[in-house]
Amino acid sequence: MEVQTKEEIHLICLFPELEPAMEWGRIVRQHLPPVKNRPDYFGPQQILSATGEIAGEEPILLLNSISLSLEATIKAVHKLGGVIYPAHIDRPSFSILSQLGFPPSNLELRLLEVSGRADLPRLTAELAGYSLIRASDAHFLPEVGSHPSYLKLAAPRWEELIYAFNGLYHRLLITN
Repeated sequence: MEVQTKEEIHLICLFPELEPAMEWGRIVRQHLPPVKNRPDYFGPQQILSATGEIAGEEPILLLNSISLSLEATIKAVHKLGGVIYPAHIDRPSFSILSQLGFPPSNLELRLLEVSGRADLPRLTAELAGYSLIRASDAHFLPEVGSHPSYLKLAAPRWEELIYAFNGLYHRLLITN
């Protein structure tokens, strides 16, 4: 899930199992303002079935900030056993760099996402000590996967993903 904190910072939240992800979804819903979506203006927020068919529409506008701070959001995701990292840090809005100017050192953040438009050599030099993952930051289906990073893992398991994100045990996160 990509979530927006009260500071208007976008974060990517990943979970190893369905139940913690569902619990995080419930927490996010509790912290969203009760503003109804206007499909005519913002577009429909469709709910899909397990087979990909439209099963309904989400009435609450999901693009709003939750009422949790950056620090509280990170702690909540970690408490559920998830991984969280700032999204598209190179964008001029809704990124940790645009909102704060830097990733705070007191937070447990070692992974940062950059978009396909990022100046990767410059950011790698400026953010030494952080791992960078590149993603498409897709807003339309044809854009999904347009700027991938690659992972060298021993097996497709959660622990291996964590190892790659942290550069442990010869696991790699490869960002081009």
